[in-house]
Amino acid sequence: ALGNLGANGIVSGGLPIALGAALSCKMRRTGGVAVCFFGDGATAEGGFHEALNLATLWQVPLLFVCQNNLYGLSQPWEETAYQCELPRRAQTYNMPAECVDGMNAIDVYRAAAAAVERARSGDGPSFIEAKTYRFLGHYVGDPAGYMPKKEREAWRKRDPITTLGRQLRDWGYLTEEQDAQMAAEIEEEVQAGVEFAKSSPKPPAEDALSDLYVHFDYQGNPQ
Repeated sequence: ALGNLGANGIVSGGLPIALGAALSCKMRRTGGVAVCFFGDGATAEGGFHEALNLATLWQVPLLFVCQNNLYGLSQPWEETAYQCELPRRAQTYNMPAECVDGMNAIDVYRAAAAAVERARSGDGPSFIEAKTYRFLGHYVGDPAGYMPKKEREAWRKRDPITTLGRQLRDWGYLTEEQDAQMAAEIEEEVQAGVEFAKSSPKPPAEDALSDLYVHFDYQGNPQ
């Protein structure tokens, strides 16, 4: 109902889905804009290039946002890419592209707002590379020993949530008390969600087969 199509476990798998959503917005003239988030590793996949190519060809209202956190699972970005200027890849498909500080919410907001406005005006897709960092491993239980300790500490000092809070307080839009109250309310909401999940009954085993499609070969055998 909110327009969130969810996520999937396939690297670059969300880009073609976002392309379809953007094409739907254009054909139905809803005024909507599709936004797709993906990591730097996705830019080496075919789905990335196919989606960018068709997005420009069809001039759909679509914003591509690459969250470049400098690691593709455990591989440093500079060891897996022939060049690190991702906007150049997007510009190959003749779309506006820029790199922003992904640790600064205001910079991201300004770039995204301009791109969304272009899309709503019928000027097609845009690409944003947000340079950021992940403080933890790639998955639960990943010790992240491949990430240098000093590097992680340096990036943690630039935590975008902490930075935004400081900016809002400096500009007079947020007081220390409001900031603390907001943090407490969010913590309470998160903990309530955790407790709800823990106390909820487990789904029945047959639910594992819900909404699944079985593919059959030409002899009628399930695959």
